[in-house]
Amino acid sequence: MRDRALGLRRPTLADLVDFEYRFFLDERLTLREVRERDAALGLRIGSREGDRRALCLRWLDALRAEGAPSPGERVEHARQLVGAILAIVGFSLGASLVGGWLALTREPVNVLYFWAITVGLPLVTLLLWLVAVLPKTWVRWLPGLGGLRALLRAVGPAVPALVARVSGVWPFRAAPRDEWRAFWARLRGLDWVYGPARFWLAVELTQRLVLAFSLGAVGAFVALSYATDPSFGWRSTLLSPSEVHAATQVVSAPWSWAVPGAALTLAEVRDTRYSSLDLRYTGVGWPSDRSRTSRRGEAWAAWWPFLLVSMLFYALVPRLLTNAFSRWKANRFIRRAPLDHADFQKLVERLRRPPVDTRSPTAEEHPPDLALDARVTGPSAPLEGTCQVVLWEGVDLDEPEVRRRVEGRLGTEVGGVFSVGGVDLEPDARVLQALARDAKADAIAVLVEAWEPPSGDYLDFLAELRRHLGKGRIVTVLLFDRDGRGRPAAPSAERSRPWLQRIAAMGDPWLRVLPLVEEEAQ
Repeated sequence: MRDRALGLRRPTLADLVDFEYRFFLDERLTLREVRERDAALGLRIGSREGDRRALCLRWLDALRAEGAPSPGERVEHARQLVGAILAIVGFSLGASLVGGWLALTREPVNVLYFWAITVGLPLVTLLLWLVAVLPKTWVRWLPGLGGLRALLRAVGPAVPALVARVSGVWPFRAAPRDEWRAFWARLRGLDWVYGPARFWLAVELTQRLVLAFSLGAVGAFVALSYATDPSFGWRSTLLSPSEVHAATQVVSAPWSWAVPGAALTLAEVRDTRYSSLDLRYTGVGWPSDRSRTSRRGEAWAAWWPFLLVSMLFYALVPRLLTNAFSRWKANRFIRRAPLDHADFQKLVERLRRPPVDTRSPTAEEHPPDLALDARVTGPSAPLEGTCQVVLWEGVDLDEPEVRRRVEGRLGTEVGGVFSVGGVDLEPDARVLQALARDAKADAIAVLVEAWEPPSGDYLDFLAELRRHLGKGRIVTVLLFDRDGRGRPAAPSAERSRPWLQRIAAMGDPWLRVLPLVEEEAQ
């Protein structure tokens, strides 16, 4: 609402895909190329105006205006095509099932079977939808539902995978096939960020299928009822008329007060019972059987309104609601996408404080898949809020110097400095709990020695830190190094590369690596 009131453009699905595709392509460029491009764009689009989201969207619009490819639009078109195909398939299944049932049967339609398929089956899928979308904390208290929910959510990625496959086929192909597969694999690795959007988009597409099935079933039921004049009744060896009537009373309870004609009486249920041994309802002797007319009329008058309202109330209307709710949830997440993971943070830094290179980095010195924001003068763009610093044991800097260097590097106020990494793990646990409770700290900086390899102790701590912090808070690993004279210096590419590779392998989109000290101008 705030974005709409201010007249700001909100992200779309195509925007999110294009952002990640642009970051994917930037990994193949040298640092100089990326910085020079974004420095020029930052000056042109006004990098000091608006918040981070607005700035990122202006950057993307500027790239599109220059002719940059937009695979997001192809993905959106592919999603619409998949949705249309699912709707056509669902409508065809519902219409052909009910239409064939009414047009081809030679005896009264058994309402027990008919209701189970046209109403009971959509009700079962509605319950599965509820299990899939309910919060995990609600489901775990009911035995068996946790496993069912996990199974449903595991099946969910099949729909986005179908969209990805369609978007990789001409004429929706947004990139060469190998490149598109690599990009989609990268996108799946960002499930922490875009998992909710993917889930709700998949749910919306599946609801479209079931909604179309119900529409087709209702449409065929009404149309064929006028065209073929079918009869309805019931037969069962185990059920008595009173039991069937009691079941209809329960089913029609929500509308019997408003539509009494769509509820059945015990006499109507009793009169519409038939047997497969009765020749009048097996097609034998029908042309000359006069009693057929009265019995068919009674069956029609009794069951048709009940079946129609049941299909509307239990199948069609709930699917309209679940489809609308799923679409609203997906669009709501996309519109409110924070655009805050590490790639966005680095983009904002390049746009707001264009770096000045002190030398010409080559692809060999800075492999494109590492994207280390090093070898530049000037601090990073300021992070929002305050930053808490975690000082790993062995970094020989006193607290005042740590504060000065971190504030100069990240451009934000340091709230506190915590020491971790000792033999005793109890202090580390207390630090993690303290950081998790500190809601004012929008970012965490972990200061480590660049010459130490990223062993399991570091990685385990970072994983635990993320588990305590949750999603969205930037964690910056600052690499501290010294030169041959013992002075603080920027780490070499050889020392930075293992950290970048291991941190990237963790798959945390809000985790990044920066040098604490940048190289001085030469």
